Amino acid sequence: MIKITDINGRSHFLSPNDIARITEAGTSSQWHGISAFVKTMDGCTIEARETAVEIAAKLTTAAAMVAKDIHGHGDLTSRIKELEHEAILMLARNGRLEAELAEVRADAARYRWLRDRWGRVTDTYDGDSGRVVEIGTEPDGEGWDVDASSLDAAIDAAIKEQQQ
Repeated sequence: MIKITDINGRSHFLSPNDIARITEAGTSSQWHGISAFVKTMDGCTIEARETAVEIAAKLTTAAAMVAKDIHGHGDLTSRIKELEHEAILMLARNGRLEAELAEVRADAARYRWLRDRWGRVTDTYDGDSGRVVEIGTEPDGEGWDVDASSLDAAIDAAIKEQQQ
């Protein structure tokens, strides 16, 4: 059994087999004192004070203790440390991937905005610096409509040509 403390200070004792998933909490949840979400096999969710790495370490330790009891020997401390290190690396990689995904989503939203207004986009530059200071759209009825799929195809072709 491992002990997990929820955000209200209540202790939960769980068998490692009862845990379906552990998810590191996002920034807004962490602001409320939630470090991880523990989903149990019966569908309950515990908003835990412990981080996902801490809970994973507890699970690893519990598994090592069970293995030692079953086999009656073996110091699994080094393997536990390896698994803890792997868990930390996975969480760090996950954090980098989440940041990269947020950046890609922002790029996609900017592209969609430009694509949907392509024939009516206006821009204002800061003198000769080439720095855009304002972007907007022409009033209704001015400019021209562009088929979005043809713009996508033209951009894809230009990128492909540039890569050759």
